[in-house]
Amino acid sequence: MNQSRVYETFQRILDVVRECDVEKICEEVCQLCVATLHNLALDREHQFFSVSNHAVELLKNAALISPGCKLRACEVVSTLACGSINTKKLLEEGGWSMIKYSGEMSDGTDQHTRCAIAIRNLLTVVSNHDVMLKDGLIPTLVIIARSTPKVKRQCVVALRQLAFNKKSRPGLGLQPAAMALILEDGQMK
Repeated sequence: MNQSRVYETFQRILDVVRECDVEKICEEVCQLCVATLHNLALDREHQFFSVSNHAVELLKNAALISPGCKLRACEVVSTLACGSINTKKLLEEGGWSMIKYSGEMSDGTDQHTRCAIAIRNLLTVVSNHDVMLKDGLIPTLVIIARSTPKVKRQCVVALRQLAFNKKSRPGLGLQPAAMALILEDGQMK
């Protein structure tokens, strides 16, 4: 973030404080927190540190306080989940529901790609499978798979990760949309 942008942001906050509109102040502070965490999430060195220090919880609270920045906060969690992080902590703090929301509500292929990569990363830990399956993983994968062939491929790989886990496999058989994605991918080869 360059100095003029920081100055403009703080100037807007000062203008709001002068007006004494508490709701608007909260909105601005939340937007600023989300923007700052977004910048940290882009740096691989800070991803693990951010998750370990409750960034997901902070983003979740910012999304609750300021509905205007909910999608952006959820996108930041998706970005964090793409790195080498403590996936258990991310899930415990509600990160999966935020990733799911960003995948389902975003209309951009960049966010769908990020969401698919985040899902694949979270699924590398077998203990995460049940939590994510119970909370709507398959419908989310089906929704974002429609984005681009690249995103679809990421989603199919995620489904295959589930298929290799004996405990997760039975849940896939009950999901016709998931099986259709895998079969369709097999026919494309």
